[in-house]
Amino acid sequence: CGSGGTAAGVALGAARYEVAKEVRAIAVCDDAPTFERVIHRIIDEAREIDPSLPAAPARLIVDDSAKGPAYAVASDAQKAFIIDVARASGLLFDPVYTGKALFAVREAAARGELDGKRVLFIHTGGLPGLLAQADDFRGLV
Repeated sequence: CGSGGTAAGVALGAARYEVAKEVRAIAVCDDAPTFERVIHRIIDEAREIDPSLPAAPARLIVDDSAKGPAYAVASDAQKAFIIDVARASGLLFDPVYTGKALFAVREAAARGELDGKRVLFIHTGGLPGLLAQADDFRGLV
């Protein structure tokens, strides 16, 4: 969650199509209360444009536990995780958005927050963020 738009759309879509009762957005900057306000404002604006959207979106959880030191700055643990995932799966995640998000999913699972839940991770891209920070990863590969 960097702007709130994807989270708002996923929460509305999940409710409209009844595919999920809960949506977890992983903040890559700012804090959870800030993104909760932004996402709900976007949802309200979307409803003004299309009144047929669901009255209530899926339950929204904004997790700001893995935003790292700053926007576009991953912690050392997050960088190591991104490398481990790439080695184990061949999937590339960037240190700006999706690497932090998948790291947060792993941490939420370790805390038991996802017990008994099916999880769909939506990888929205971000490879340019990894390429832009190639020097930061050179010694880790």
